[in-house]
Amino acid sequence: MELVRERPAEGRQQHDESYNRLVVGEIAPHPLVYAFQELCKANPGKVEIIREQFPMLEAVGLCSDRYVKEDLWLSAAEVEQLIDEFQRLRRVCRREEFITHLDGPASYEAWRRLEQREDFETWLDDIEVLLRKAVAFGYAVRLTL
Repeated sequence: MELVRERPAEGRQQHDESYNRLVVGEIAPHPLVYAFQELCKANPGKVEIIREQFPMLEAVGLCSDRYVKEDLWLSAAEVEQLIDEFQRLRRVCRREEFITHLDGPASYEAWRRLEQREDFETWLDDIEVLLRKAVAFGYAVRLTL
């Protein structure tokens, strides 16, 4: 995932020198792109509930049809919604918020996969900081598969 000062013109999104000057931050987005898929695995038969509660996590997910040539650019409104859903999922996983028929702890374990808890939480915090920076400064967010 990259934070970019501004979205370059179509066809100018390759990692050349001029594009690299626009990038102000980046992080591996795995927790974002796997969240929807792992939630579904941890809560079999609950896809519709998950889809209703976390539409942006589905949109940025690994299997989303929103990616064009393996790229997904998010608008400011989408980034704000993504932050809200990301925070909500974290609260559900910590049992600070409940969604009927979803198992928060099981969702967390599936989402975390093989990562150590402390490392995973730091990674989630770092992703959230970058997303908040995008909103605060009006940066574009680019997810690449």
